[in-house]
Amino acid sequence: GWIKDVRPCCWHDGKRNPYDALADAIEERKLSGSRIALEFRHFPVLLMEGLRKRLPKAEFVDAEPVLWKMRSVKSPREVERQRQAYRIAEDIYTEVLAMIRRSDGNLTVAEVRAAEMAMATRAGCPPLHFGYVFPQDGLQKKPWDKVKASSFKFERGDTILLDLGLVWQGYTTDFGRNAVWGKARADLRELYSRVKKCREEITALIRPGVRCCDVYQKAMAIRRELKLPTCPGVGHSLGIECHENPSLLPTDQTTIEENMTLVVELVDGIGNIAFLLEDAGLVTADGWESLVSMSTDLIEME
Repeated sequence: GWIKDVRPCCWHDGKRNPYDALADAIEERKLSGSRIALEFRHFPVLLMEGLRKRLPKAEFVDAEPVLWKMRSVKSPREVERQRQAYRIAEDIYTEVLAMIRRSDGNLTVAEVRAAEMAMATRAGCPPLHFGYVFPQDGLQKKPWDKVKASSFKFERGDTILLDLGLVWQGYTTDFGRNAVWGKARADLRELYSRVKKCREEITALIRPGVRCCDVYQKAMAIRRELKLPTCPGVGHSLGIECHENPSLLPTDQTTIEENMTLVVELVDGIGNIAFLLEDAGLVTADGWESLVSMSTDLIEME
């Protein structure tokens, strides 16, 4: 890796503890009385207290705003990791849908999620951040029912919502697709066509020099024209975390820059059936370029 100064440490008795190892490195660089920025939200309290005792003259400040800004524009190496994460996710979706198609109506959500986990592990990923696969019948099987969903079975006629967050070499996906086992109802097909058009028109708004809040406001105009309801936001950045800054929200005045990666996220539905159309794109000089090759069409599995 690019970090060369790596020091062994351990919390066990008799071992060199982490805060002493870190304090030693700071003192060696003659920074023991300096202003040191840390990411407070993720920095352990015990480690912080140890550093305060070892470095009483140091001033510790929260680096989170600076780090969020630094993370918002991705390097080519980061983008390639994101692309690979999505390639793995696409392969998983392809196999999951094939599993469902091959099944006899006894395949459960728990079994599919276990298969997703196994596939991600074989691809070199750590445990999934999340991996939702919801069969929906509009009656008993409802989306986002995380208590009962594990026992739901996939049956012909179900509308299937997929949402996958996997991590590959530190970089995550946030990826939504939709399928129907059989032929989609006319009303579902018509709604989905509007959601897909909405996505296409929103992605066309994303380009360097445009503010996130302006993208959001124009997105709401698009949704009104397509007879879709208003929503709190239409996307966000991602990288080492699933949700990073900036976000496509009415309050985010960040100016979009080249090499940001932005997710467009749309959730719409009819009654107890929901669609999630979501994937990430790289902001180039010419606009938003999807990191995903999988079609955004509603998949009908005959």
